[in-house]
Amino acid sequence: MSCTLNGIMDSWIWEWFWYINGTRIRGNKPGGPQITYSLNQMSTTLSIRLVAAKQGGMYHCTMRVSHPYPNMEYTGNGTLLLITGPAVVVLVQEPLNLQLQKDQSAVATCRMEGVQKSWIWNYEWTWNGSSLDSNQRMSISQSHDLHSRLTILSVTPRDRGLYLCSARVLHPRPGYYLGNGTWLSVTARPVMTVRREEVAAGREKLTCKANAFYPLELNISWSFSQTGIRVEQNQTENEDGTYTKTSAVEVSEEIWEEERGGVWCQMQHMTLVESLTDVLHPPSSGNISVTCVPLYQYLFPVRVLVTVIPPLYLLLYRFCYNFTFK
Repeated sequence: MSCTLNGIMDSWIWEWFWYINGTRIRGNKPGGPQITYSLNQMSTTLSIRLVAAKQGGMYHCTMRVSHPYPNMEYTGNGTLLLITGPAVVVLVQEPLNLQLQKDQSAVATCRMEGVQKSWIWNYEWTWNGSSLDSNQRMSISQSHDLHSRLTILSVTPRDRGLYLCSARVLHPRPGYYLGNGTWLSVTARPVMTVRREEVAAGREKLTCKANAFYPLELNISWSFSQTGIRVEQNQTENEDGTYTKTSAVEVSEEIWEEERGGVWCQMQHMTLVESLTDVLHPPSSGNISVTCVPLYQYLFPVRVLVTVIPPLYLLLYRFCYNFTFK
């Protein structure tokens, strides 16, 4: 069985690994599996000369990149090696791959072929080699028509990995069977926020923030026309496996004089068809007048009445007084 990865650059640095049922294979031991690689390391092959019953199971390869994207992994869809006897039992697991966005639901199914409904069996699901049980977000069901179903609600990047279904037949022909595995990939689109705050007289701090994104690689850039402006960036991992990245820069009145059209923040991520952009405008020098002038205008009729009514009242009073006593 072999693995080949296309679409990578020769300048990348990576390493291949082989696994059986989630356990790493230490190859090239006498009498054991042999692992070989192509000259350019673009492919790897696992060979077993004399197959034994204990070597049946789910084989898959993983390529782990160390440069330029540390900890990025690519995993094949796996090869199921069945050591069969007189009866051929096949465990079919679907789908092979699930590519979802954060908060979507994941569903994988498993069914046995070549057995009778009168047989006694149990299904089991594992995630990256660890046994799974039903909980608030995850449910595992088993029906009498030889089917099992795994449902995960509101997936997060921490749910990514290999989900493997297995079936153990207890009667009448005991046996252990493995599905071909379902590889779950989860991505999350960044949510962009920008803000401006005064940090000192004549100085402001501009912040551009990417919230809840995955995978890790995300770029934030600013559109300053000047050079040499210091930009501080900080990145943290959230509880659900997503990341938050903040880019901040301090600007003075002199910088704002050069950036009267505003400063743009641009965000690039693999989940975005187009870059996210937003703009922060320089502070307005007429903030007070903009607020007060409309109010002054709205009060103009009141000022007119206050000015005109008292003299009119006094004239009317004098007229009535003179008319009465005449």
